[in-house]
Amino acid sequence: PDGQRIVYASDEGGTPNLYWRRADGSGRAARLTTSPTTQSNPSVHRSGRFILYVENSKSTAADLFVLPLEGNDVAGWKAGSPRPFLNTEVFEALGAFSPDGRLVAYMSAEQGAFEIFVRPFEGPGGPWRVSTTGGAHPVWSKSSNELMYTIDDQIMMVQYRFDGKTFTADAPRPWSPVRYATGGPTRKYDLHPDGKRAIVATPDTTGATTYDKVVFVFNFFDYLRTIAPVKP
Repeated sequence: PDGQRIVYASDEGGTPNLYWRRADGSGRAARLTTSPTTQSNPSVHRSGRFILYVENSKSTAADLFVLPLEGNDVAGWKAGSPRPFLNTEVFEALGAFSPDGRLVAYMSAEQGAFEIFVRPFEGPGGPWRVSTTGGAHPVWSKSSNELMYTIDDQIMMVQYRFDGKTFTADAPRPWSPVRYATGGPTRKYDLHPDGKRAIVATPDTTGATTYDKVVFVFNFFDYLRTIAPVKP
């Protein structure tokens, strides 16, 4: 959340687990988890002290876990022991912290088809179903009480209210007429912080894509330091 590090999944140690490194590319990557099963799709809590991620399971396909982080830049950081957030007999994945850190949106098959649900990160309550005809890849708006998700090749949006105890969502509606490139477990869109724009991978409508250009960027890290200077 402070822009200093990027958390990601990598198979550089064998099985894909969680790592992080400085956002400016300096230093080495640090491994955060060690597991014999694949981990992916990390979401970082606004405090920077919790990482929500997906871990594959032989019995349930996927579950959601929370990794606590302790320390600071001076004393150093230490990853704690992962704990289950949702570890049931059904598929749960693609969890995302709300901007205020109080809620988690996720994809689950608890009612049969894959749908989007919301529940508190800590404390009782929920789950509350958000989608009505299927859904995947939830993304919270940082500028308004809106939650996005995808269904087929469309991005949907619901407006919501949360009073600390009860979550209420309006009926979903299409957010944009732009088609969305579906397929695979990864999310292929993201919202701008203003909540009005998004970057989206769109389907190839030409029937074939030609890759015939190479772009070279010189002095990239010098440019990066000008737009995202490292705090002393």
